[in-house]
Amino acid sequence: MQDQQFLLCPFDRQPTAVHEDSVYSLKKNFALIELLERLEQSNSEKTMVLERERHQSNQSCDEDEAHTAVLYCTVCATHLCETCDTATHSSKTLGKHRRVPLSEKPREKPRCPIHMEHAAEFTCTQEGCHNSLMCYLCKEYGKHSTHKPALVEEEAENIRKSIIAALQKMTQFMESMRDTAHKIESNADGSAYSFKEN
Repeated sequence: MQDQQFLLCPFDRQPTAVHEDSVYSLKKNFALIELLERLEQSNSEKTMVLERERHQSNQSCDEDEAHTAVLYCTVCATHLCETCDTATHSSKTLGKHRRVPLSEKPREKPRCPIHMEHAAEFTCTQEGCHNSLMCYLCKEYGKHSTHKPALVEEEAENIRKSIIAALQKMTQFMESMRDTAHKIESNADGSAYSFKEN
């Protein structure tokens, strides 16, 4: 037993026996695992953004496919190069349309799974409904007409708020657990010290 070596955890200073046969006997470093998961998530989000930008930079102009689009008209829902933008939006009425760079193009609303030509502006909050996205036709006249509809944006905001509230409660709980662990550790250290004196 005297030949056995120990490693001290840098976080809680707990000794862990090091066996020659395997590193798998070491305790998991949950702080490092969480950091690696965050890094992986951040990298995947960056990859998605870069992929979207790459796709947008290859977007052809809807008026002339030989040109590369640089703008998006939010009213016409068209991708335009500068030349075609000037040509199509030169009138007083069309000149009032809002055009943005492709990088600022708003996300397209999802389509209704039943009526693909319509945007899915509503979601069904009815318990047990498995096809929750719907357009106004499904909401008023389809199988969801007797269900509980909600606007997608409002429901997303409600879910976002509940996630933030749950995250705050979880953070408070984790802080409470950390404080309790420190108290237990200090009590255990004090008890071990007084036990050695006796």
